[in-house]
Amino acid sequence: MQRGLERRMVVLLVGKYMQHEFDLLREEIESKNVGVEVINTDDWPSNKPITHSIAGGEISVGNVSLLLSEVEGLFVRQNGLFIPSVEDHQEGFVSEDENPYAALTQLREYRGFFRSLVRGVADTGGRVAPGVDALSWQEESIHACHLLARNSIETPESIVTTDEEEAVNFLKEQGKVVYKPVAELGEANLMKEEESHKLADLTTPVLFQELVPGEDVRAYVVNGEFVGAFRYVNPGDGFSFKMETDNPEVAPVDLNSEAVADIRRSVSLSPLNFAAVDLRFTSTQEHTVLEVNAGGRFMLADSKGVTNVTSPLAGFLTES
Repeated sequence: MQRGLERRMVVLLVGKYMQHEFDLLREEIESKNVGVEVINTDDWPSNKPITHSIAGGEISVGNVSLLLSEVEGLFVRQNGLFIPSVEDHQEGFVSEDENPYAALTQLREYRGFFRSLVRGVADTGGRVAPGVDALSWQEESIHACHLLARNSIETPESIVTTDEEEAVNFLKEQGKVVYKPVAELGEANLMKEEESHKLADLTTPVLFQELVPGEDVRAYVVNGEFVGAFRYVNPGDGFSFKMETDNPEVAPVDLNSEAVADIRRSVSLSPLNFAAVDLRFTSTQEHTVLEVNAGGRFMLADSKGVTNVTSPLAGFLTES
């Protein structure tokens, strides 16, 4: 890497690039006369080199070469940082043999590199969204549920267990439950009482939650400020925004002051400076907080003009 280059200020967008939020952020950030570089983590694992020169604080990742001190802000899609449940589709790239331990080690080392990049930007004064500890928050969903409930925020009744009997009893009490992975990335699913046979031989901890009544709402907080929300239009049961269609519709929603206060307070309990809060609202405006997501998707509602998360997020990333 060449030294002595003219100093520039850039914002890095890091994660799997699918022409989504990165495009919205790039346009908004470049309108502020700040450069943007995209690091598409889908390019690895591969034979494309990555280098971090420790002493000089220089990084070279694919076609991007710069000093950490040049990075004014960094937005990272945490769910794309080499998590096995995402990477297992990459045949021929994850490890050079059929040894699953080699593949897991390879993904772990890549993730370590990029997590260190995130912390390096923060250490040199750049702003990192959704936060340097966002991935840890995503890995500790049990603690997150406990933290919200302990602070008197209305949350679904939940249980985490590997005990088949406990899981079946919870399902019978609720009639319908949502079940989710405890850590990292994975879809939420709906289970009905007549499907209790699926709980046989349960060997991995699973998070089960009641399916609370109401409509699905997603709200956003940037740097402590509520910046908007929308309602999913869904004809089915709906939960955690899993639609019965591949093209979900969104609609505006008016939230009362109590709900906005709980949304902001929920995020304040986390290490996140950018978060999407998933809720359910009844017709009487009662609300339940389902979860606080690190850097949740926002293109769907922003692109339809229902929300504008892009502008405040871009502003936060360029104000270091």
